[in-house]
Amino acid sequence: MWMRKLLPLILLLCSTATMVCAQDVADAGEQIEVIRAATAAERKIMVMKEMNLTAQEAEKFWPLYEAYRNEMRSVGDLRVRIITDYAASYSNMTNELADELLDDYVDYIDQRQDLTRSYIKKFRAILPDSKVMRYFQLEHKLDAAVDFELAARIPLVE
Repeated sequence: MWMRKLLPLILLLCSTATMVCAQDVADAGEQIEVIRAATAAERKIMVMKEMNLTAQEAEKFWPLYEAYRNEMRSVGDLRVRIITDYAASYSNMTNELADELLDDYVDYIDQRQDLTRSYIKKFRAILPDSKVMRYFQLEHKLDAAVDFELAARIPLVE
């Protein structure tokens, strides 16, 4: 149910990211930032609804959540750059650029995984493991929805 509310924002984000080659990169960047902010707000609302935190848990959870999402947003900046660079270079992709983008993508995956691992430890210090697991399941589901839409909309390199 809650995924239906986020899906339009995800679709818009993915559409904007893959249309960069058809417009000015600065304009596309502004659109992406607006959509990312809206998606972040929707994500937070969904987490609020699904976590079932006590008042005491919420007091500790939300500052850590904000710190995690801010750091994850920084990691996500790399992903946005990779996608926009790919879209801008799609029609004239060179082996050198493909190599650079692939290395950047591996860096993105590593950074995301390292950050998640470090925050799992931090969330475990303030919540029962079952709630930590629930939270990261939510994160994974939301990320998977974005990944699915990006995969569907970004063409394979020629």
